[in-house]
Amino acid sequence: MNHYYQALKDRVDAGNLIFLSIVSPPRTGSTVLEKAIYNAYPVIAAQLNEPSSQIHAGEERVSAMYKSIWDEVARLEAFASDRGIDLNQQPLVLLTKNLFYYIGQDKEWELYDNLMAHHIVTVRHPAATFESYTKAIIETLEKLAVPLEHVIREGSDLSHIDWNNPAQTPLRQHITYMNCQRDYSSLGEGFRDAIAYQLPILGTRAYQREIWAGARKKHLIEGRNPEQLAQAAGFATWDNLIDQHLGTPLADIKNLPLLLREPIDVLRYGWTATEVNLAGIQRPEERLTVIDYNDFLLNPTDYLKRIGQISSLGLGSAPLGHARGAFNLGVWEGEVNEEPFFSEVKRRDHISRPDKGPVPLGHLPAFLHPHIKEAFRIYLQTLQSRQRLLPRFSTREVMNMPANDGKQPMRELDPVYAYAQVRVAQDIPLWNEKEPMLKTIQARHQAFFTYFDMIDHAVLQQKMESLVL
Repeated sequence: MNHYYQALKDRVDAGNLIFLSIVSPPRTGSTVLEKAIYNAYPVIAAQLNEPSSQIHAGEERVSAMYKSIWDEVARLEAFASDRGIDLNQQPLVLLTKNLFYYIGQDKEWELYDNLMAHHIVTVRHPAATFESYTKAIIETLEKLAVPLEHVIREGSDLSHIDWNNPAQTPLRQHITYMNCQRDYSSLGEGFRDAIAYQLPILGTRAYQREIWAGARKKHLIEGRNPEQLAQAAGFATWDNLIDQHLGTPLADIKNLPLLLREPIDVLRYGWTATEVNLAGIQRPEERLTVIDYNDFLLNPTDYLKRIGQISSLGLGSAPLGHARGAFNLGVWEGEVNEEPFFSEVKRRDHISRPDKGPVPLGHLPAFLHPHIKEAFRIYLQTLQSRQRLLPRFSTREVMNMPANDGKQPMRELDPVYAYAQVRVAQDIPLWNEKEPMLKTIQARHQAFFTYFDMIDHAVLQQKMESLVL
């Protein structure tokens, strides 16, 4: 524990600093939600976007994270002091947004959880998130000038590439082609390795210890004995396995034993860390709210009002037309925002329309398919949490109401989301009512049958596990 963390914890314990947390797997709309909540609720003094992403800080990563948070708190305290604001009467409220995989799955998460008053966990179905994530990673590799041949499968069709084009690299041309076709199946093992092994903090002892502690927890959650697994791999104990490999350089991670390499291979997809860290939230019935991003997109203004009604968040329910309070970002810039309460939230740069439906599984790289199946299991498990904030609408209404573009209903715009909602819906209690809805979606959208099958399998697996328990 460093002195920045301790200074923050002292203020939290004294009641003059409150942290609200948004945490999520990648590409689940959490940044949009962060902006929307911040703009909607004047009680929030500031938003901190991904302070945990100190990927170049090495072994000092955690200290750098809490220093960045402390610097913002100190700035706000000075602002309050200059204006005579008593933080014992009006505590600072900060909204921090992080990705699950940037925070370690053991002691790091425990410290983080102890600071937060409430967690909002944002999820979105993996058929949408994995396409978005693939696009984001390939754009990053293009900026790093990675050659095209390093990221595609051998034998991929490259007839659309003009190798003599001085204005665009071959990789840039191929990215444009993939985005137009919405087909990323040509990406191969080089792309997989770029996802798994190019995060600098993976080569640090502290982060490796956290990842492997999280892997041990996951084995226990799923009913496997880590000691027996380590012995089967030729090591005396789990701790012996860790001690022999702790500090493995980034370039050598791909040569680790499978028990240690696999947690790193899946880390940056974010879903495994989501499952482990969700299980580590203390008093979740009081401090956890689960939000499906597509639920939010159905009616952002109404949904934001409902977020304000969660008493443990303490956001209040300011009326329409209410100006921001003393810590409004506009005040920092010399302006007082007197626009209607939710006008900022409804701006198009804050609320993006949903994707034009997910892509078929075959359009995503083959090495991602098992990870997507596992992500669906965790997604469905999270959706069925009793802490999920549901839309005001019934499942039947959700299936038929226009989506954010005002034209197509959600069941047509995103049939995978629609299928998942029917599968887990509590407002359709009888299977003989659900079955016709599910069959209708399946018949109209056969290209997504593999996803529907993943959802069915995940629901069945959870039912079997609950019967065992």
